[in-house]
Amino acid sequence: MDTDDYIFQGQFGKGLLSTPNGWQEIDDWFAYAKMLPTIEKELNRLVRPEDMSKSVYVIHMPPYRLGLDKCYHGAEVGSKAIYNFLKEYQPKLSLHGHIHESPEVSGRWYAKLGRWIGFVRQREASKPTKRKLSRGNNSIARYEV
Repeated sequence: MDTDDYIFQGQFGKGLLSTPNGWQEIDDWFAYAKMLPTIEKELNRLVRPEDMSKSVYVIHMPPYRLGLDKCYHGAEVGSKAIYNFLKEYQPKLSLHGHIHESPEVSGRWYAKLGRWIGFVRQREASKPTKRKLSRGNNSIARYEV
């Protein structure tokens, strides 16, 4: 949940939660999520440096309504809590992901808000990319198209 007044978007099927013992199915994802702290509460728990103008944040979810959160179907799904955090504390920059099609849809891969500047990872829709993740002798290949 983003903030206490967050309204969930429609979901299909059961939720899946990654645990140390494998995947756990969550029958009622909405009830489970309401028990977790909001993004807003988690951001408020972060340690803040004395000089935020020299800080960099890496936050998976993009801020709301700055063009970094636009989906193919047109919805803007970023976080209002992250937007408010960045607006109030003005770190030097932040890096985001989650809505990788957003630069293609909105035409924006970065945004500014006061002294803050934020970037979203861009997916090149015309070129599939391959990433190889390795840990010890185990490797995983993942393709994005």
